Amino acid sequence: MEKENQPCSICGSSVSLLYVHEKWICHECLQITCEKLMIPWKTSLELLLKNYADACIRCRTEDDPEAVHLARVTGRKIRAILDFLGVPKMHELLLVIKKMHHSFNKVREANVLLEEMKKESETNKVYKEIVTLVAKKRKKLQNALEKEISSLINESFIKNGQIFIHQELASYILPLEKEKVIGEYEKHFLRQVEVYEQTVEENGKFTANSIKALHSVRIHSKSMRYMYHFLNETLGEKYQDKEAYYESIQNQFGDINDVQDWLFQVKTYERKIHATKNEVEHVKKNLKARLHHLIEKVDLSQLR
Repeated sequence: MEKENQPCSICGSSVSLLYVHEKWICHECLQITCEKLMIPWKTSLELLLKNYADACIRCRTEDDPEAVHLARVTGRKIRAILDFLGVPKMHELLLVIKKMHHSFNKVREANVLLEEMKKESETNKVYKEIVTLVAKKRKKLQNALEKEISSLINESFIKNGQIFIHQELASYILPLEKEKVIGEYEKHFLRQVEVYEQTVEENGKFTANSIKALHSVRIHSKSMRYMYHFLNETLGEKYQDKEAYYESIQNQFGDINDVQDWLFQVKTYERKIHATKNEVEHVKKNLKARLHHLIEKVDLSQLR
């Protein structure tokens, strides 16, 4: 590319020019521009990683369901950003957060189940017995979680986070084609919807395979929601409608996932609880009817 008599398009210098996006820019201006471009990404990730470590420490020192929820959500947000940037799935930061997420999920699911079933346990013997059994299991899960946090969320994790932000982050941000990545995310979501449609067509709406396919749609909607939230809040983009749309999908399908989990727990513990077969079957029948109703309400036209 001919650069004779072409000054820097920012400062007018004719020294150390580079051709970037059809314009000549000097090395100094390019460096300043890159540093400014990095600021919102660095600031956001540093805060998220700090909040994540703090929430994890709370989970280790306190038996607080809200701390577990906060750590789990913050970890999802970090994963959403790193995935958006194309950070390899085997990167050390992602591996730690994914491993922790698996443990947080188990405790969180137990917390949600206990919170919901306690409302019914006062008048329903089956729920009362299951609450007692799940509470014991939850205590074991909490103890295992505390040990895992001690071994994974430590000085090494914090150091690796700082190394990533200050030494690696630029290599992912500078070549990032934001709109292209957004388009790929949208296409992937639609593919998940198509898989669900095909599974329903082949197996019916209420089979385990179809519910699993619908759960995949929900999981991807979470990633989409966090991605658009980051673009809106940190980079000042205008994707509020998109964020709200994917949040609504996540919430709607979350109810299906919760009821399915409660039904699974009843089936898991039915041989251990002191209740008649009729009492257990009555609870299962009501949960199946509730699950059927929620799935019946799924409107595929809203997913496109």
